Amino acid sequence: MKGGEALTFTLQVVSGWSDRDASSALIAQQLQKIGIQVTVQQEQYGAYMSNIQGHKYQLAMSWTNVGPTPYYLYENMLSSTGGWNLEQYSNPSTDAVLNNFSQTTNQTQQQQDIYKLEKVMINQLPSIPLFYGPYWYDYNDSRFTGWPSAQNP
Repeated sequence: MKGGEALTFTLQVVSGWSDRDASSALIAQQLQKIGIQVTVQQEQYGAYMSNIQGHKYQLAMSWTNVGPTPYYLYENMLSSTGGWNLEQYSNPSTDAVLNNFSQTTNQTQQQQDIYKLEKVMINQLPSIPLFYGPYWYDYNDSRFTGWPSAQNP
């Protein structure tokens, strides 16, 4: 309890996304053990997207872009000029670090910039990464053959 008041939150998640549904239920269960009440609210995809893009949520089980370096994750979540910054995080110093990373090919400098961005995530906690989600794809094998399978690994 903060100041004698119970902490309660609503966690929005897309209904039917079983991995995120299970993760949301687990988060609610674990937070309840320390006195934080979380109600999981399952939404259809369209309503969910409208809510998070309109900043009408308290907590959301979401996702972000990935790429060949952690920069893509951090830029997407932390850049105040775009990306998937749904938490509306804004910090000119963080924007400068993101810009420095994108303006150099010096790997040592980029590594130092990533360390600075890691500290932002740890100290300011604008978003809480939980897990590296799988990529799901649909494909049609009617015109292409040779896809890996149990019989053809």
